[in-house]
Amino acid sequence: AIGANVALVAAGCFIRLVNHTLSTTVGGDTQLLSLRVLIRTVMAMTAAMFASKAFIDSKILAPAAKAAAVAAAADGVAQQKAVKKKKSKGTFAEGIAVLKNSPKIRNLALLVMSYGVGHRCELAL
Repeated sequence: AIGANVALVAAGCFIRLVNHTLSTTVGGDTQLLSLRVLIRTVMAMTAAMFASKAFIDSKILAPAAKAAAVAAAADGVAQQKAVKKKKSKGTFAEGIAVLKNSPKIRNLALLVMSYGVGHRCELAL
């Protein structure tokens, strides 16, 4: 949760940096150029995340899963599928009760809803 807030702050700073750099180095209207730089940055970061995920899956998780499978086969223990308990969804009244009892959760919910409404209003303008 805190990582998302840090990412929002970092993204805002990066957008300001790109806009400021382009406005001082390139004369005239820089909106299209700024948009292109930001989109290319998003694409590069997406590629970096995909590459990181592929590396972790192939070099770290796959050998660990293979070693666990070999150990389980060597022990001769048959694994049974765990029966998952179905979580009951809370009612609306229970949700309101949680919001009444916890000011921290109430404030967080208000923050998230305000952010969503503000974002929608910004898109409408």
